[in-house]
Amino acid sequence: MTESDQIRPPEVSDQQSIAIDALVSGATQQEAAEKAGVQRTTVTEWCNHNIAFIAERNQRRLDRHEAAGEQL
Repeated sequence: MTESDQIRPPEVSDQQSIAIDALVSGATQQEAAEKAGVQRTTVTEWCNHNIAFIAERNQRRLDRHEAAGEQL
């Protein structure tokens, strides 16, 4: 786990953070919603329209890709 995984912007709620972790790990939106305790439509809304959620998800994806590249 990297430092950026432990620190998140205040605009992202705990439920959103859980959903982001799941999505970045390869979960479907339905699976992410179940883990976060929200409806799938809520995760879809976050993915499509919530700027803070989208930015954090993209940052975590980037961090994950960079970490994978360093391991190679």
